[in-house]
Amino acid sequence: MKSLHRTALIAAVAALASPAQARDETAWDERVPVTGPFAAPSKAADPLDNLPARTRVLTSFGERAVFSPDGKRVAFIERAYGDAFEIDLDSGKMRNLTAHLPNPGFLRVHYMADGSYLLLGPRRMGESPEATRAAHIEMWWMDAAAQGQAFALGATVFEGLAASPVSNRVAWQVLEPRVGVISPKLPMTVSLMTGAVVVEEGRPRLEQVRKLVTRDGRECLLEAQDWFDDDSKLTSTCYVMDKSGIPGAKPVAEAQVYVIDTGTGAMEHVPTPRELYAEAEGIFPSGRHTTTECGNDQARGLDVCVLELKPDNPGYWRITFAQDYGDYRFSNPQISRDGARMAFQIGLAAEEAGSGRGILLMDLPEGL
Repeated sequence: MKSLHRTALIAAVAALASPAQARDETAWDERVPVTGPFAAPSKAADPLDNLPARTRVLTSFGERAVFSPDGKRVAFIERAYGDAFEIDLDSGKMRNLTAHLPNPGFLRVHYMADGSYLLLGPRRMGESPEATRAAHIEMWWMDAAAQGQAFALGATVFEGLAASPVSNRVAWQVLEPRVGVISPKLPMTVSLMTGAVVVEEGRPRLEQVRKLVTRDGRECLLEAQDWFDDDSKLTSTCYVMDKSGIPGAKPVAEAQVYVIDTGTGAMEHVPTPRELYAEAEGIFPSGRHTTTECGNDQARGLDVCVLELKPDNPGYWRITFAQDYGDYRFSNPQISRDGARMAFQIGLAAEEAGSGRGILLMDLPEGL
């Protein structure tokens, strides 16, 4: 296997020197309907040497990319418990957003609608990185200039959060009890919370906090992904943990996509083939489609799919093909707010979920 970092760096230099390809109204050059299991890997090559059409490497390191509200910048995390970075898409200039903050490192970065930042990271590390992730991750706010301090918002977050593209609203999860080991054998609940970040004279606070949905965590672990339809709905993933009790079993056996009504908490299932892993990721600005992480088994590799957000016979298409080359991941796709681009990452299936080795950028056709 070729070095992902070496290949990505060479491609990134060439990509930044080349203009983005123009959008069109045609379908993807490669878009395959998803009806069942993916074929076994069949190509002895590096997926970075065989990228989908209109795709280029943006950075040679990093994970969990997100677009700025104006679509001109991409922020991302250097690595788990690392710094947050930002790259200007026109100039290619990169800056470290959190180098001025004394911190143990961050797991995620998000833009709010006003351009300020939300960060997820611990105040201090727990007994292990896994225990820290499960029980000690907090939500922090930082100004749009990324020059001031990061303010804790008083919320402990399990997994990720959703920041509204049109308001100051956020959604996140709380796991109770807060334990360092997540197991389907332990009694626990997961509550999806919503609130609003209010900033006055440079000081933020979290208001209007309420529980929207609560589920038995042994049956389903919820994670909010994207607000849409003027904040009336949220996309979410429901993760079902492996219950076999076999040592070394994969932690998540199944993932399915849901749409949640943010007024009532009602959950609507958006069906995908049950034998496939399907995790909701970046939504298209129309609210009619979302990207997903898709694959036979998330522990063996992932790709990016596009799912129509409707409960009956939704369209479902695969648009990347990393798994054709072995145990790779193209994952964590996010869509710019004008729908023109998708940022995603490359990684290896053997590494921790969410880990990335570089950010990729795809120019999207119109129509979604």
